[in-house]
Formats: sequence, structure tokens, C-alpha cells
Amino acid sequence: MESSNAPGGTGGGRREATRQKLYEAAVTLIAEQGFSATTVDEIAERAGVAKGTVYYNFASKSVLFEELLRHGVGLLTASLREAADRSEAVR
Repeated sequence: MESSNAPGGTGGGRREATRQKLYEAAVTLIAEQGFSATTVDEIAERAGVAKGTVYYNFASKSVLFEELLRHGVGLLTASLREAADRSEAVR
């Protein structure tokens, strides 16, 4: 499943910042109360956006969670690559 894409090519930086706020809100709430107990309303409120903004960026709470996992794995992968590059540079 894919999240919806913004029409046109403008506002990409703002959209990424919004998605980052949503990721942070979702991960915090899910850690505090679990996935099932966390609502889209709570994620929106914690992120400081309207509920519609959540659905504009993600088709559902499940899709948001899937994207959050991909985002986290991507961050971890980048961090591991940087560490490996630094290790190779020292040798």
C-alpha cells in the first residue's frame, strides 16, 4: 500500500516536515498506549495538525504505521552505512 501523493511538485519540504511530525506523534503514542488504542485523532492532535492532514498523507492508520516502519528502517540503514564508511576510512 502506498500513501497518497501531493498533487503537483510544490511544497515537498513542507510535506516532509508534516510527515515527520506525524511519524514522531505516532511513534510516541504507539509506545505509550499501543497501536490498537492509538487513534488518528490523537495522532493529529499530538502532531498539531487537522485529522484530514493525516489522511492526506496516509490512507489509514495502518498505512501510516507501515510507512513509519519503512522510515525507521531507512534511518537505521543510513546510520549503519555511515558507521561502515567511517570504519573503512580509518583502516
